[in-house]
Amino acid sequence: MTRYRVDFDRRWIMGRWGFTDRVFYTLGGVEAPPKGLSNAWEVSFRGKPRDLGLLLQQRLHIDSTDQSQFGTIFEITELDRRAGP
Repeated sequence: MTRYRVDFDRRWIMGRWGFTDRVFYTLGGVEAPPKGLSNAWEVSFRGKPRDLGLLLQQRLHIDSTDQSQFGTIFEITELDRRAGP
């Protein structure tokens, strides 16, 4: 399991979702406790950053229209990697 920080473009979150806490409620198996009204969360995910990015794009319905309007919707940073099943 690896711990990642995901920083979202605040304009995209507020325009698409209205408030930021709703974003990760849609992600099901991804643990992501919202931290207030921040545009960044720390998540535990088993997989590579690319896989997490694809999951986020799919579950949050991020498409080329969003990307052309806002540019980079989110950035993923690896915080630490833990050994385990």
